[in-house]
Order: sequence, then structure tokens, then C-alpha cells
Amino acid sequence: MNRSRFLPYVLVLLLAIAAVLVSRGWPRPAPSAVRAPVAAVAERPAPPPVAPSVARIAPQPPAKEAPVAAAAPRSLPAVPLEVALPMRQDLRWQAPLPEAVFAGFREWTTRFAKAGTAEERAALVGEGLALVEERRHQMADLIDQNPRRALELAVPAVVRRQLPAEIVARIEQPVAGRGDLFVIAAVAAPGKKLTMRPVERSVTMKDGREFMAYTFGQRDRVPTRENIAVQGIALDGKLALTELPGRVLEPVEVADLRAAGAGAPVCPTSGKVTSTTGDEVVVDWDGANHTFFCGPQHALDQMVAASGVEAMAGGGLGGGGVVAQSANTEGTKKLLIIRVDFPDAPGQVVSDATLTSLINNMSTHWTEMSFSKMTWTTQGAGSDFTPTLRLPLGQASYTSFGTMLTAARTAATAAGYNYLNYTHDVVVTGSKPSVGFGGIAFVGARGAWLANSQWNLGVCSHEVGHNFGLNHSGFWDTTDGTVIGDGSAVEYGNPYDHMGGASSS
Repeated sequence: MNRSRFLPYVLVLLLAIAAVLVSRGWPRPAPSAVRAPVAAVAERPAPPPVAPSVARIAPQPPAKEAPVAAAAPRSLPAVPLEVALPMRQDLRWQAPLPEAVFAGFREWTTRFAKAGTAEERAALVGEGLALVEERRHQMADLIDQNPRRALELAVPAVVRRQLPAEIVARIEQPVAGRGDLFVIAAVAAPGKKLTMRPVERSVTMKDGREFMAYTFGQRDRVPTRENIAVQGIALDGKLALTELPGRVLEPVEVADLRAAGAGAPVCPTSGKVTSTTGDEVVVDWDGANHTFFCGPQHALDQMVAASGVEAMAGGGLGGGGVVAQSANTEGTKKLLIIRVDFPDAPGQVVSDATLTSLINNMSTHWTEMSFSKMTWTTQGAGSDFTPTLRLPLGQASYTSFGTMLTAARTAATAAGYNYLNYTHDVVVTGSKPSVGFGGIAFVGARGAWLANSQWNLGVCSHEVGHNFGLNHSGFWDTTDGTVIGDGSAVEYGNPYDHMGGASSS
């Protein structure tokens, strides 16, 4: 056979195959050589501009990282790539204001401060009262809807000191001290509308004042904590908490500290006398403790570190720093289930067999989910449920979580079941009291309530998960089909997670 005459045909065939492969993108470039098309990059939205009321400082990397042993625990979370040091309030006050009501009141305070005589000031008070009343309503709404903006719009100390008492009484009040932060999370009962926010916060100050609390940013990560530094503004029983624990003082406040004998303090980071640097920053932590820094970077580092301790401290109310293995989330736990009924709604709400099965299922399920890192003792081997205990008042008196939990614990202790002898305690009720949630619990502290007959593994695991410090597991629902576009958060949106919309298994 003369094979040479077929050679031209073979070459044509090979050329055709090569053309097809090239048209399909072969050979592919190495991963490092892949580049996005220029047009696609150009269409990517630019990052939002920095708000004039916030000074942004990028933390400086350390000169050299020391080697870390493999088993060494990290006591603080990683510092964000970019975090904000709150600007002094007197400087924020000078920023442009798009909100007409707040701008109008600020303009009035300027005229009031410039009034030359007592008579001129008195003539302005009536106008100020009208302006401050309208501002008051908008500020109260902002505190719970946008606490970050509420704090940005707060009246600074230097201006407050120039205002008449009747005006000061109608604006937001600064709050600084120490208190207990309580975070509770709830899930709706089947077929019912949740009548509260999925996550609610409250603060009880050491002096007895109580507030509904509203957070943003880093403070959204902080679970139930005892004796934390509290800084913010309050109005009508609502408190906007600062994002970081601490507040940057204004010059008039720093002058007060020096007049009270602050002397010549040195920066705890650099050892420099802070008043000589020209960049001094003074942070008030809780109204009684203050730190002088030589510059904003060191102040920011300390505030971020304090924020990390708040968010990551392990176990219950308060607690120490993060450790390599947590006694709070590993090992064997003991569960107490407290059954209660009421004089006007009597009767056993759930059978012994159902609760025995629930505890046993919790043991099996959590052992599997944790890869045997954690489990629950079974009924009679450490975990228990009480007989049905009669609370003293009618069912309508126990619609709030705190009231129900306190009353149930008291009744259980009187019946010989001291809840402190168990690691976790859960109250169970039937269709009464009438509440919108099926489960509610403290986030980061013990205590939960399974309401509306939701004594099942899914709801019980979800609520106890809150006790361990877990928040709801959601997802970002975008409008453009991407994972980074504009959209909104769906609180329980993760269908694969106990803390989202997943079932018990």
C-alpha cells in the first residue's frame, strides 16, 4: 500500500481537530494567567465612600509574626482588614446633615450659642422646644431602626453644656457605665406570626436602669454577657449601643479629666506622654475608667481587642477568653426539662414518654452532629424532667420569656429540681400562654422555653444552640442572581443548618 498518498488527508484532519480544540479554549492558561475581561471589571460597583462622620484606619501589620505552636489557643478573633475608630462627637456634629429635622435643630443651637444676652436666649427657647420635639420623635425611631445613625446624630457634650435645661431634658441622654446585656432569640410557632423581633436585646445597668438595646456592626456578634462596658445614647427606654466598647472623648471632657488630676498620662502601648504627641486620643470605657493614647491607631487596637473579648469570651454570663478546647461546648451535658401549667389552664402538657424520647434523641443527635465531642446524659442518668408544676398566676401573666423562666425555675427548685445542678434547663408549655413563638432562648447563656407544644428535637436543638452562643443561620438573598449583589438578609434562610430552616436531621 502506498501510504504517502494519504498523508495530505491526515494533515488536513489534524488541522481541523486543532481548530476545534482552540475554539473551545484549549490549551487552557494556567490559573495565575486567567484574567477577568476588562468590561466585567469596569462594571463592578465601586466601594461606598467613607462617611464624613467616621474616621477609617487600617490596622498596621506587625513587623514580624512570632511562630505559634500548633495547639496554642487564640485569645482574640482576627482584626478586620478595615475597622472604624469612632470620630469625636464634636467633629461629627459639623458634618453635613441630609436630615432636615436634625439640621434645623443644629442650626438653632448655633444661634442660641451666639445669642449675646439672656433675653435673646430666652426668646429662642420657644422655637427650640418646637424643633426638639420633632427631633425627639425621629431620634427615638432611629435608635431601634438605625442605631449607627442615631449615634452619629447625637448632640455632643460641648453643645449640651450650652443648652437650657428644658431642651436637654428632651434630647437623647448619654449612657456610660457597666451593665448586663441579655440577648434572646425566638422562632415562630407553626401557623403563627412572630410578634417580636427574631433577636432582641436588653441592658440592665448596675444602677438599676433598664433599656431595650439596639446594636450594629461588631456589637451584633456579642451574646448574653454580664458586667460589660456600656456606652451609648438612650431615649424613651431605648438604648443605641456603640459598636465598640468605649467612646472617644471630646476636648472639653478631656479638659475635665485633667482638671480633676489626670496629670501627664502615658500611652499604654507606646509609653509616650500622650499630651506631647499632638495626636492624643482619650477613650472612656464605662464612665469611670479612661485610657489616654498617643494616637488613634493605638486607641483603635485596644477597642477592637476589647470588642473581641466581649464577643468571644466563653460560656454563660461573662467568662474568660477563648481556649483551645471549650468545657462549655464539649463533654457531657445534663438537661432539665421543666413542665408547667396554670390555675386557669391545668393539665399535663406532655407525656413522660415523649420527654424521655426527646432527651434520648438529643443525646443521639448531638453525639452524631459533634462527632462525639459532646453529648447529653439520658433520662435518669443525669438529665431529668419534672412533673407538671402549677405556677401561681393565670397563664396570661407568663407571656414574657424572663417572667416564665424565673417562675418555672422557682417552681422546679421547690419541687426538688434545682436547675443549677444541670448544665441546661428548658421550660415546656402547651397552647397556653398564647405567644407567637414556638421557641425562645438566651443567646450565650442557659435558659430556653419551648412553647405552643413545640417539644420536638428540631426546636429543642435550635434553642439550646442559642444557649451555646449560636445566632440564627441565614443567607443573603440577592436581586441580581449573584452572591455579592444588592439584596436582603433572610433570618432563618439556611436550609441545611439547625440554626436556620433545617429540620432535626
